[in-house]
Amino acid sequence: MAAGCSPGYVLQQAAGQLKLLASRRPIEEVLADPATPAGARERLILIREARAWGEREFGLKHTDSYESYVDLKGRPVSWLVTACPPDSLKPESWWFPVVGRVPYLGFFDLDDARAEKEALEAKGLDVNVRSVPAYSTLGWFSDPVFSTFVQWPVHTAVDTIFHETTHATVWIPGSVSTNEALADVVGEQGARKFLAVRFGPDSPELAAFESSQSESNRFHVFALELNAALKEAYALDLPRAEKLEMKAAILRRGRERFRTFRDRFTSRYYREFDRLEWNNALIASIAVYREEEATWRALFDLKGGDLRAFLDAAKAIAAAPDPEAALKIATGRAEQIVPR
Repeated sequence: MAAGCSPGYVLQQAAGQLKLLASRRPIEEVLADPATPAGARERLILIREARAWGEREFGLKHTDSYESYVDLKGRPVSWLVTACPPDSLKPESWWFPVVGRVPYLGFFDLDDARAEKEALEAKGLDVNVRSVPAYSTLGWFSDPVFSTFVQWPVHTAVDTIFHETTHATVWIPGSVSTNEALADVVGEQGARKFLAVRFGPDSPELAAFESSQSESNRFHVFALELNAALKEAYALDLPRAEKLEMKAAILRRGRERFRTFRDRFTSRYYREFDRLEWNNALIASIAVYREEEATWRALFDLKGGDLRAFLDAAKAIAAAPDPEAALKIATGRAEQIVPR
């Protein structure tokens, strides 16, 4: 483990994980507790129903996760720190067993995340710290349902359960963007199908989901355009100082443009996005979740919208010697493969 990060970091986060696991309560106990609000009880039952449906209908892996509950007392479960050079969108990365190389460090304590941010900034890097409402340990631990799940809209909770369980079902080591894109597709498509079955095709729950997806897509179109503009500037054969001037201009124009339509968003995060510190680390951390979705969506379409067939294909791709090449071959995009 020390090959990718300091033993101190690994031990520190292991202690945080164990502390979190120690605070779990069995869901059966939470459901039987008279002090549990009715809304929370209903949501926990729905999450259990969605899990079973995903396992039965399209083959999500059954694990011991989401059989317990943790009350976060209004706090995020953890914080992610990402970093990029000031003139590049290529993120810094760290290596860990099982998951491989990842473009972030996770912290259970905000002060630790801020300390890491300061250390990376001292090296001249652009750094971003963001909160995390849920995560997956890929089935190595029994992940709990966090209190955030019962506070979210129904569609967000269901999407998240499918997304995180996908990580435990299929994982390609060392390719975070590929894994996140895959889980996004499964989470979205799985939630859409489940909500239609559970509440009906004309239900308010499904309508709220579609509205949320539309808003998310509008935001990410803007973010990816900003990412593309920066990437194009950094690729120019120019002195570093000139690239940094271009970067400042691109971010300034982007912020001005965003302010012309931010009030159309209902999501608080989207409405307040321009208040964040815009830098390469922030933009890259958004793009990593979206850049490869088009390829997975193409595979989903080739499978006729059949989630089980799609997941089976994803498992075969993950088992291939070169998953990246296998994915492009499976979608007829072999010509895009760049020799290593």
